[in-house]
Order: sequence, then C-alpha cells, then structure tokens
Amino acid sequence: MKKILISFTCLILILSGFAFATETPEVKIDESMLTSTPSQEDLDNGIMPISVEGEAIDEGTEVVEYKDIAKIEDNINISENVYGDIYAIGKNVEISANYIEGNIFIIADKVKLEGNIEGYVYVIASDVEISGTVQGAYVLSENINVGEYAYIVNGLKTITDTLNLKGTIYRNLYAISNNINVEKNENNPNVFGSIFYTGNLNAEEGLISGEKVKYETNEKNQIDIKDEIINFITAIISTLIIISLIILLQKNVKNDNCLDKKSYVKNICIGLLSLIVIPIISIILMVTEVLLPIGMILIMLYLVSAFIVLPISSIVIAQNWFKENMSKIKKIGISILVYIVLYIMKYIPIVGFIVRLLAISLGFGLIIKSLYCKIPKKVKNKEEVDEKVDEK
Repeated sequence: MKKILISFTCLILILSGFAFATETPEVKIDESMLTSTPSQEDLDNGIMPISVEGEAIDEGTEVVEYKDIAKIEDNINISENVYGDIYAIGKNVEISANYIEGNIFIIADKVKLEGNIEGYVYVIASDVEISGTVQGAYVLSENINVGEYAYIVNGLKTITDTLNLKGTIYRNLYAISNNINVEKNENNPNVFGSIFYTGNLNAEEGLISGEKVKYETNEKNQIDIKDEIINFITAIISTLIIISLIILLQKNVKNDNCLDKKSYVKNICIGLLSLIVIPIISIILMVTEVLLPIGMILIMLYLVSAFIVLPISSIVIAQNWFKENMSKIKKIGISILVYIVLYIMKYIPIVGFIVRLLAISLGFGLIIKSLYCKIPKKVKNKEEVDEKVDEK
C-alpha cells in the first residue's frame, strides 16, 4: 500500500508536467463521433473541474447530485453513471459506466476504461485498455491498448513500454516508449495532431496527420550542457531571492532557538520522516470525501516546502562560517556557495544522492520544528507567571 500511495503522488507530480511546447496543426474533426465538444478553457486547463460536490442538477427529467467516489478494493467495477471524480486503488479496475462527468485517478494492476468520460484520466498500472471516449489521458504503464472505437479528445501523454493504437487521438500524442504500433481504423488518420515520441514507431503513411518528432535517447544518459546551464542559472536566481529574503528579514525571526545548528541529526530525522509520512497522509485524506480539501491543502504546502528546503539548509550549514560582525551580503554569498555545492552533488552517484537527501531532510526538519516553536507554550500555573513578573 505504501508503494502505491507514493506512486500515486509521483503520477500527479510528474505526469501533470509532462508536455512539449509545440503548435497543433489545425484539423477538421467529425463532431458526430463525439458525444460533446470541450470548451477552449477546458482544453487549456488540462484538468476540467466539475461542480461542487452535493450540488443538484437537472439532467432532463432526472435530478442528479454531484458526488465523488473513492474505492480501495482488489476488484473494482463502476458500471453506474457518476457525476463527480473517481479515485480507485486496486488490483483490477474497470470503468464501464455509460457516462462519467469528472476526472478519474487510478492505481492498479489492470485497468479497463469504457463508456463516455467527460474528464481526464490519470492512471498508473501494468496493463491499460481504453475502449471508450475520454477528454484526455495521462498514463504510466507497461502496456497500453487503445481500442478501435476509443476516442481521446485532447491527446494522450504516456510513459510505457508498448503502445498499441487502433483508436483515434484528436490532438497530439506524447509517448516515451520502446514500441509504438499504430493500426489503421475506419477513422483515418489515427492521430489528427502530431506525435512526439522515443523508441520505434510502426505506422503506415497517412495514419498520423501532423508531424512525427522523434527524440533520440542515449544509453549513457549524457547531459545536455545547454539545458543544464539554463537550469543551473534558473536555480541560482530563485535560490538567491529566497536566501536574500530569509537573511534580510532575519531580525523579525523570534524563534532562533528552533534553528539550532547543533541539532542536525534531530532535524534530519524529523525531516526524513516528514518526507515519507506527509504524502501518504495527504493521499489518504484525498481519497476520502469529507477530508479531500484538507488533503489537497496539505500536499500543496508540501510542494511549496519542497521548493525552499535546499535554500534553508544552505543557510543553516553556512552559519558555521558566519561571524558576529559579518555583513548580510557576505552571509548571502556564503549561503549561495553552499547551495552551489549541494546543486553540483546531484551529478555524483550515490554519495551525491545521500548528501542531497540529508540536506533536503534537514530543510524539512527545520520547517517542521520552526512551526512547532511558533505554537504558544501554555504556562503551567499562576505562580510561574508571578515569578516572571517579579523578575522583570
């Protein structure tokens, strides 16, 4: 279960950002093949929000209520219409309802998607079969089969070993894959947009309307110097801003004892535990109906903290070289140098990973401990208050 929850977090953090900057060629789509046409706002947002849970709507003569579904079972089969999001964790998951108005999040061994899904699907599984209509799909899987009568409106983004495509994708296909097999169907072409891929592509002429852009992979994983320089400069600029704000505003910090540099081991242990526990707690809260907002807020705070942990660790480590009369500009400079060392450590196998993990854990531990120190301490009794007043 622990691995599943961690994998689910990886899906949201990694696949939601998996995209290439490119223009989609203008194509004409036979709208009779679709049950509905998404708005431009839906196309741009990626995830299509639905109405607030509990809000009743009038579907013709039938009044339905928006309600999310969360299930953790070995075998899950959802065959009734759903007006809300679906969260499913199991061994075998089948969505066979005629109509789903919401997004679907699944972690399973085998997944089968049918019917009309008016939302996006996010899946981590061993085998995935899509035979219905979905607005868009993000899939991390070993094998993916897109059936002949499957329609993916806003594109498919996937990391997989083998992709068998016989259905129709109306926008672009992004695939990090070893093998991509495109089979002709009655709706020619299979991909109305372009395909961006790695590995082997087996597709006859005319099955892909747009461009075919292949990204070569290097087995030795050589570093792209240009991209790394850009990433390095971006990281330094953002870190410089964060460190400068922390040091320049240091006078306003009342709980300096919470950032005791001698308690490295304790802070690292607290941070390491937080790295593991917080995502698990967040996902558990998110799969429940009542506590879903709390889980989302917690995971957002976790992501924000992850962005600033290394700068915080750099400042604390750099304190070993701070002097009493040292200017804040010099303190900022020393902290940046420490951050650069931590940044470079990612290129060193094993040792670099361990060092960065300890630094990240230290940063998380300091954040948790500083929040704890800001909680007002209760005075044990009135006599202690009187003694403190008399001393003053």
